[in-house]
Amino acid sequence: MPIQWIGVAGGLGNRLIALGSILALAKSLETENQFPRSIDPASSSEYGDLFEEMKGIRVCDRHEGKGAPIGKARWEPMGIFTDFKRTLNHSISLEEYCHHFVESMRSLRFRQDILNEYHSHYGRASVSNTLAVHIRRTDMLDRHRLSLREYFSNDKRVKRRATHAFRALGMMKSIQYAVLSPEAIRTTENKYLARIIARELNADSRASYSIYVDSESEIDFFQQQLCRQGISDGRYFPSYCNVGQNSSWGTFGKRNTSTRDALIEILGMSASSGILQNMSASTFSICSSIMGGVPILTSQPTQWFWKSMQDVFGKPLYDVRTES
Repeated sequence: MPIQWIGVAGGLGNRLIALGSILALAKSLETENQFPRSIDPASSSEYGDLFEEMKGIRVCDRHEGKGAPIGKARWEPMGIFTDFKRTLNHSISLEEYCHHFVESMRSLRFRQDILNEYHSHYGRASVSNTLAVHIRRTDMLDRHRLSLREYFSNDKRVKRRATHAFRALGMMKSIQYAVLSPEAIRTTENKYLARIIARELNADSRASYSIYVDSESEIDFFQQQLCRQGISDGRYFPSYCNVGQNSSWGTFGKRNTSTRDALIEILGMSASSGILQNMSASTFSICSSIMGGVPILTSQPTQWFWKSMQDVFGKPLYDVRTES
């Protein structure tokens, strides 16, 4: 029976993880799952702009779908697994699903023109050890300041939403984001990441690093801290979205970059030697880690599916070996 899955939500990282989940179930159930055409409601990109055809997925608009509608879990892999299990009464084991999920994430079929752009840009790197530094910060400050206020609300729904935000980022980090000034947060985190980069680069004279950020000013702030650590710009391999002709920076630290460029950044991170991130709730860097088998060196992910699958495998997802 075809399945119309309608739960996709969130940014590119969330949607790639959701796609990997649906492909994993298609492989296990030997059925065709219908996937929503739009990748991101906030952008003009559609599924066909990013992916080649993949077995087990038929792309359609929501109103075209036929079959069992499933979608309460939105993007979360363990929730998707539970939704399918409850609705279809299937007998797939959690272990089988988890293995197929990692395999599916590593065998996503991207359009050739996107792969060409990726190789054109990142193929210029001549170093074997490239650290990917993912800083997602500016767009989190206001949210966690609001969450701290909402946590003391008498409205149970509001309080529950605030509690969820704290759990996603971590209570200590949420409070830090809520009470410290942006400058204090930047300084503290940049010093921490810069020390790690300095240690890695000193250990390997040919190593380099790339920076993936949520605002243009973040690169400037971080580069200043790197200079204080004695790290030159010559060791820096710029991220794709920081190249002039591909950059489009929005207001309030929000980067208004195309979904295609963001995907190329994910592919770039997936080819790195290690990922440094300043927060544990980013699915953007998690996708890169799983797809490329790249270790996350700082701020280990806190997502439910990451911890659950780690329990199944007995190791982090980036250490899981697959045939694909």
